[in-house]
Amino acid sequence: MSDDKLIARLPEVLRELAELCGVENALKIAKKFGGTRPYIPKLDDILREVRDARIREEYASGKYTIERMATRHGLCIRQISYILGEEPREAPPTLPLSF
Repeated sequence: MSDDKLIARLPEVLRELAELCGVENALKIAKKFGGTRPYIPKLDDILREVRDARIREEYASGKYTIERMATRHGLCIRQISYILGEEPREAPPTLPLSF
């Protein structure tokens, strides 16, 4: 039976898998996980974990300040501090303006 004919006979979720990664791989996934609902995390979650690990490594190396890392990664200082598990530094006090 050709792959196209086999794909047409598959249930929708397996058909989508077969179109994405090939019939053979879709059948392997069905064999391994058939009857279950495996959790697949969103790519954003994975990329955030990788980014946070990189930020921790950069900070540990001593090459970058929190301010520089905020700029490099497009985050605010508070977010970098949160990732590093540190209390964010407070902004310096401003002088009151009086007119």
